[in-house]
Amino acid sequence: MRLILTLLCRNEIDIIESMIRFHLGHGVDCIVATDNGSSDGTRDCLQHYVKSGKLVLIDQPESTHDQAVWVSAMAQIATKQLGADWLIHSDADEFWWPLDGDLKTTLQAVPPGVLALTVGRTNFLPPPQDSCQEGSQPGCFHQRQLLRERRTLNSLGQPLPGKICHRALPGISISDGNHGAVLAGQALMAPKTTAIEILHFPVRSLAQFGAKISHGAQALANNPRLHPLVGATWRQVYREHVLGGTLGAYYDNLCLTPLERQRRLREGSLLHDSRLHHWLAGNSQSL
Repeated sequence: MRLILTLLCRNEIDIIESMIRFHLGHGVDCIVATDNGSSDGTRDCLQHYVKSGKLVLIDQPESTHDQAVWVSAMAQIATKQLGADWLIHSDADEFWWPLDGDLKTTLQAVPPGVLALTVGRTNFLPPPQDSCQEGSQPGCFHQRQLLRERRTLNSLGQPLPGKICHRALPGISISDGNHGAVLAGQALMAPKTTAIEILHFPVRSLAQFGAKISHGAQALANNPRLHPLVGATWRQVYREHVLGGTLGAYYDNLCLTPLERQRRLREGSLLHDSRLHHWLAGNSQSL
């Protein structure tokens, strides 16, 4: 079995090397990555893995966040040119954690009639601003972010939607956000699995978050193909807090006060989760 992961990223230097190293260490054979105009060293990191033969790199400089089109193209490359049997579609801030074995053995055990799976994800709390000052080393997010929500809700108060992985299928189209897929005009059935979970680190510092929201919201606005609900959270935070000058206060609210963290830990809605930190600390070499 050949397992390939697709990755769309832009300016993720603080997390990208850890993300690639983690997945190559958990059964992924090769990564097909699209770099969307990074300017912070992210592309240099990707290029390192190109040289090692572990990654195929595509450059896509357009500021339109055309995720569905770009990821679908990567899926076809993985299927038709690289011999994939299964594909995982991931963002740079997502770590697909297999609950037993690795990702490859987990997907090998999926019954033949199941073509795709939905994998749930939960967010780690951002670190307080005073814990991630300028000068922090890239990759230190996993040392500062050890508290995870048991159940994550989006800005509309609904459960955070899962992400899709699937068998290699010529002609498949991936939806915006990597939440679903279409094959031959029909939505692909993707039952939710509990054998894998996604550890999600979308907010890692105020500077990272502000840049992500500002570029992301503007890129979404540049793409007339996208429905206004695509990227609704980015659009809302940009409109209300970036333009409104209250992003710092919004970030602090995401972090929670020390008392609120302790309260949520006691009630169980917040969990101490150091699995990723321990794995990355114990496997520090590039693969």
